[in-house]
Amino acid sequence: INAMVISKQDLSWEVGFNASYNKNEITKLTAVDDPDYIGVQTGGFSGGVGNTIQIHSIGYPASSFFVYKQIFDAEGMPIEGVYEDTNRDGLITNDDRYRYEKPAPDVFMGLSTRLNYKNWDFSASGRINLGNYIYNNRWSGTSYSGLYDSSGGLRNISKSIKEAPFENPKYFSDFFVREASFARLDNVSLGYTFKNAFNDKMNLRVYGTAQNILVITNYEGRDPEVGNGIDNNIYPRPEIFMLGVSIDY
Repeated sequence: INAMVISKQDLSWEVGFNASYNKNEITKLTAVDDPDYIGVQTGGFSGGVGNTIQIHSIGYPASSFFVYKQIFDAEGMPIEGVYEDTNRDGLITNDDRYRYEKPAPDVFMGLSTRLNYKNWDFSASGRINLGNYIYNNRWSGTSYSGLYDSSGGLRNISKSIKEAPFENPKYFSDFFVREASFARLDNVSLGYTFKNAFNDKMNLRVYGTAQNILVITNYEGRDPEVGNGIDNNIYPRPEIFMLGVSIDY
């Protein structure tokens, strides 16, 4: 949807908005023609050679997280290595892992605006994702066992140890699958145009732009926007600031 809110000789204001709802479900797998087939495991992560944290299964969203259901103590803290026996066989095995959430958002929204006043121009655009989840691999790999190096010296570990004070990493707990909805301001631009700057035919525009300067989210990691749903990034995407001059003749 695009709308011209104001349209005057010296002032114009245009806004744009789009939204989409996404629901995905796997209906058939070509790997095995068996309705009881558990699915294709995928989503490699940092922590053990060949381990995966996602699965493609019939009847579920693509890349669903395949994890154990964490049990918590009376104070709401996760209990190390204690999970729900989902199949009720009295044992905790790989058969107790279940499909929990997915990385794709349920709702995408995009917003944009452009404002012109005399020689000034301003524009901005942003996005909102709702219902996406992330496996926080930065958290899941943190434990007190990582506090010491091979020589006995101390190493820095993530502050997430306060949320899950485990002695050893517990990679497959659903505790590390976190809700990651966000609103992101992608681009902001402000410019001023000097008309007939040097002669009758030349306009000069001076402008500044900023990218990725604001993210609103409850996700505890560095960036709530991870393409495959597995966050093992050391660095977040950068904020970018630019100044420029353009000449039109």
